[in-house]
Amino acid sequence: MELRRRAKDVLQCHLCESPDPPMYCDICQTHLCKPCVGEHISDESKKHKVGVFKKQEKQGSRAKYRKCSPNEHEAETSIIESQRQVIEKDLQELEKCILPRYQVMASNFPIQKEELQKNSQKLKNAIDKRRENLNLILTTIYLRLKFNLRKMDAIILGALNRQEEENNKAISGITTNIENMKKILNSNDERLFSTYISKNSEFKNVPPMLNISLPKFTHHQIEEELFEEFGSLSSFKFSYRVDSPWAESSLQYRPLIKEPRVIKQMDTEYGDTNLLHTLSCLSSHNDEDTRIWTCGDDDKLRLYDLRGELVKSVPTKSGNRPWDVAVTKSGDLLYTDYKEKTVNIVKNSQIQTVVRLPRAWEPVALCVSSTGDLLALLDCDDKDETKVVRYAGSSEIQSIQYNSIDGEPLYPYTACHTHICENRNLDICVSNCGSGTVVVVNQAGKLRFTYTGTPSTIEEPYMTWFNPYGIATDSHSRILVADCSSRNHPYRIHILDPDGQFLRFIDNCQLQGQMSLSVDKNDNLYVAEWESGKIKKIKYC
Repeated sequence: MELRRRAKDVLQCHLCESPDPPMYCDICQTHLCKPCVGEHISDESKKHKVGVFKKQEKQGSRAKYRKCSPNEHEAETSIIESQRQVIEKDLQELEKCILPRYQVMASNFPIQKEELQKNSQKLKNAIDKRRENLNLILTTIYLRLKFNLRKMDAIILGALNRQEEENNKAISGITTNIENMKKILNSNDERLFSTYISKNSEFKNVPPMLNISLPKFTHHQIEEELFEEFGSLSSFKFSYRVDSPWAESSLQYRPLIKEPRVIKQMDTEYGDTNLLHTLSCLSSHNDEDTRIWTCGDDDKLRLYDLRGELVKSVPTKSGNRPWDVAVTKSGDLLYTDYKEKTVNIVKNSQIQTVVRLPRAWEPVALCVSSTGDLLALLDCDDKDETKVVRYAGSSEIQSIQYNSIDGEPLYPYTACHTHICENRNLDICVSNCGSGTVVVVNQAGKLRFTYTGTPSTIEEPYMTWFNPYGIATDSHSRILVADCSSRNHPYRIHILDPDGQFLRFIDNCQLQGQMSLSVDKNDNLYVAEWESGKIKKIKYC
């Protein structure tokens, strides 16, 4: 290569032989073009110091070069390493955080198209039904008019026939009298003249002529009214969600930390005689402004701040204990009343019933979806059934109960505590402590997977015994499940990836008893311990 350089008086890249390579490895004494720098330094068998190779002024026909100083080499290497870290961080963010959100959107398009088709068919059926109803009404009006016309014709014709008959009778009498009078006049019979009696007076009272105002058919221009009576389609609208799960804060990749830790612990007035059953975060971008709604064995809904101080206490409408709580996107509180079979909303301390269930069904758990819909987990004691129902306002728009593949129930009825949450990828996650399962379906209600505890491939010092209670998800669609079985292992929390693969435990935070979970906007985990009444804020990512 040195001979070629001398022959042509041109430097070449040591790897690809490109002319005039601008870079130089001081240790290897090798000329390199910029694209080949990465390949060169990937050889880890020796150190490299790559920098810019600067030309000096030419002497004669031959260029003189000087080598870069060690400081210049170190600066170039520092730039590469710093940029490498930036690129690696960007790559991780793209792969772990940004790309999955586009993939969620991509998976949602077929569902939206299917919903569009179903809605269109539903509206077509409603329009056809309305047309049939109006046709029936129009046919009834038509037949009624025809019947009334025949009835009026019969009445008028009867009156005409009666007058015609009386008139014909009078004409006959007058004709007969005229003929008799002519016979008398044509004769000289004194007897006929002497016995003649005038009958003109009988016929002078001519009856009045029947004058008939015949019926008419009058119709109105009813096109506009008919359109209104028939019905109309509401206008559609496009809206774009820019909030959770697409909020900017959720695009920050937060890997799991090595050692989860309790960063705050709050004591509440719950405890042995009034168990702390469930909680829901009223999140804020500022951690210190986060509030926590709770409910227990009494009829009070309590709001706490992060200092453990009671902010507000709201009694339930019926005086029954609330079964579960959730917070709407606007910050209002929802709660279930198991005995009244209702879901209620608290707005400005006023309580309104949002959903009232049929007699056999009872609401046991609820959450608010990313679209603002209400997802309710319902039990039916009469039939030993469980299902998930989606409500838009008070209207049921979806029911999820059976596996679309084999027709078997998705959710075993166990009469035990169950919990529900929606994942950021729009999956619906349900935990059931009675069956020892976490069942996850997609937005359309199709089964994705069932998690039954730590897989046998994970080595752990305890016998596997899975008893899931509270469940929550974070900004990376990881699923957190409270495992509240004290049989053979301490209380702990399982963390799963979006596809149900086990990632790790949180088992070093002295968790106690049955637990309810909630995750705020900044991926802080809040754990409500039923028996101790404590709320723990845990940093795990």
